[in-house]
Amino acid sequence: MIYKESDWHILLDGKKILIAGYGREGRSSQTFLSKLLPTANIDVADGNSNIQSAAPHYDLILKSPGIPMSVFADVCPLHKVSSQSDLFLQVYHNQTIGITGTKGKSTTTELINHMLVNGLPLSPRQSDQQFTNVIKAGNMGIPLFDIIPQMSESTLVVAELSCHQLENIHCAPHISVLLNLFQEHLDHYPSYRRYKMAKLNIALKQYKNDHCFYCADNPDLTDLISELRKQITSQISPYTATLEPTTIPYSPSLQGLHNRSNAIVAKMVAQ
Repeated sequence: MIYKESDWHILLDGKKILIAGYGREGRSSQTFLSKLLPTANIDVADGNSNIQSAAPHYDLILKSPGIPMSVFADVCPLHKVSSQSDLFLQVYHNQTIGITGTKGKSTTTELINHMLVNGLPLSPRQSDQQFTNVIKAGNMGIPLFDIIPQMSESTLVVAELSCHQLENIHCAPHISVLLNLFQEHLDHYPSYRRYKMAKLNIALKQYKNDHCFYCADNPDLTDLISELRKQITSQISPYTATLEPTTIPYSPSLQGLHNRSNAIVAKMVAQ
């Protein structure tokens, strides 16, 4: 039995589904969906031209992170294009901590995971829900669908999320972290602005009772937050490595102001 299986059926029953891209995440999607919906119409297309030919004929398209949204622009309505992260967050949003940024995602994900693993179970004063295990997944190489068989109501997920995994989500993690924004990894976007907006979905798609931490030391990020603050309905907290103390010890591999910043937000999230 899949945890929250009824929610998955509400999302997917009766849909003709195309898996767009057949790398690690595409194969993960096929494995999970085949078990969840053994009689459903689920097909795979790999390569941009094959995807474009197939896309108009499906109700739902699960895009792998390596496939640009531009592939679908002139061939099908974009609201049909979803992803593992989009569907996963629609079902498990309340149990997910998401981390994004141009740099430092993997380090911060590992730090948060380490603190939570060593701090569980959380007391009722720390959380309304009793979490007794934590799983990390996402952009570091563990597809989100792969961890679903391990999940229960007591599972907390720490997810590293890239811009490609965030660009078409309907809801964001319950707790989100925005580390920084720099002009890198722009191969899939027509402008730096579009890249920044994909990242900012981790805050824009949160609900009122959710929480987002962002680094006030990063000018591009603080400017974007200031511009769009009224569109963010969740609680939002800045942090800064230059002003805030931290009691987290440093290892030889975690030196420098940027790692001090990562450690500070990791501690804030864990607390």
